[in-house]
Amino acid sequence: MGFLSMKARARKECQPERGSETGKSRIIGGRSRLGAQTSWEMFRTNVNHWSCSSITMAALDFKTAVKQEEDYLRSFYPTPADIPGCLNLFETWTGCNALRSQVKAIYRYGGRPRCSQKMDDFKFCLTLKALHPEEQREAWVRRRAEWWANRRITKSSEDVWDIRETPLDNYPPPLTFDEPLE
Repeated sequence: MGFLSMKARARKECQPERGSETGKSRIIGGRSRLGAQTSWEMFRTNVNHWSCSSITMAALDFKTAVKQEEDYLRSFYPTPADIPGCLNLFETWTGCNALRSQVKAIYRYGGRPRCSQKMDDFKFCLTLKALHPEEQREAWVRRRAEWWANRRITKSSEDVWDIRETPLDNYPPPLTFDEPLE
């Protein structure tokens, strides 16, 4: 299964699994690489950290979403050494500005990629250098939690997709060899 939107995953997560007593199923898929996150943060596969009662997007407010994201990110970055370093963030930004990613984005999306968020993450990392390592971790977790929470509660182009639980009737059309080919 490909990438599911966050709201689609939420609807799928809150449906009971066959044989499941808790009524929660695992999150399938991941998020696309849009920020300066590590690949481990981006692909939260097989992690169930939102409860079904709190995942309703219409009722989800920003503070609740930030709190949920902070809780998850604190467990994801248990030590200050786990947060991405400034060099890694700078390499992510330069990779975004490289010719290959520019051409790929123009081909796929019809325009250049937005690399400003990656540069902002790099600049933010530089401002953290004067802080104690634990304060650096908390500041990074807070910043990423706000970014993810904003992404969760705002509209997205992914909102048009719904999960199809059953395949379409008569699709793909069956091949019959009774008719002659023209």
